[in-house]
Amino acid sequence: MDSFTLLSPAKINLGLHVGRLRDDGYHDIDSVFVAVSLCDELTFSEANLLDLVCQPPVTNTPTDNLVYKAAALLQEFAGCTGKGAKIVLTKRIPHGAGLGGGSSNAATALLGLNRLWNLDYTPDELTQLARRLGSDVPFFLNGPVAHVTGRGDVVRTLPLDIPWTVLVVTPDLHISTPWAYQQIDAFPQRNPPSESTASIVSHLLDNYALDANDLNKGGYNKLVNDFHSCLATQLPEIPTITRRLHDAGALYASLSGSGSAVFGLFTSVETATTAASALSPYQTYICAPMNSVEQT
Repeated sequence: MDSFTLLSPAKINLGLHVGRLRDDGYHDIDSVFVAVSLCDELTFSEANLLDLVCQPPVTNTPTDNLVYKAAALLQEFAGCTGKGAKIVLTKRIPHGAGLGGGSSNAATALLGLNRLWNLDYTPDELTQLARRLGSDVPFFLNGPVAHVTGRGDVVRTLPLDIPWTVLVVTPDLHISTPWAYQQIDAFPQRNPPSESTASIVSHLLDNYALDANDLNKGGYNKLVNDFHSCLATQLPEIPTITRRLHDAGALYASLSGSGSAVFGLFTSVETATTAASALSPYQTYICAPMNSVEQT
């Protein structure tokens, strides 16, 4: 088989409620994940052994990368430890920013090797493996828009067309996910939402054209990421970027996941481009929500 390349998209969170600490050490969450057009690339080709090249590297050794772990897990599950592959991972998604880059890479590795090795596993079978790799990995096999609950591994695909242009802003901060959850456990009691995040997002979309310039009427104020208020007091750069996004015309702005990336929702590429200029010198990415995870 000739080599082929798959896109590995980032995601943003439209709202993120963090619930109780479960007996398994994870937290319940309620969020809507949306894949966006900021993508890494994975190129697959036949080889005798597993060989991962990551450009630029994100781990000290290739075997610590989730792509390698996904490949080894699929080998074991399929009983094909004699099969190999050369995988070239080209990174564009910022690391440690709450954009799901590593989880997306792992899911894309499962998809690519399923194809390269002619395994013919179904999406459901791959999703079962994905749960063993990380909480966010199943989403990237069941997106591009989904209501995500449980510890992040219960994914209900939503047939929604997301209309906003997304401007992602990445400060020079790396937020450890375990540290972020420690902060939220110490934060004063958070009120549970009165409705699911999926319901809030559906309402926003129903009223998008009518209420685009009326944030309270449109319901954007109901879309809350619990990490945002929790971490803002310790990391003042987060509310600073959020305020600048609102000042530049964002309908909504928040952390993605536990951060450090902050994103804003805009009505057009033009307004997002103007906002990106106003956010200098931060690194910014203008993204489109993905209506399908396109692959080449």
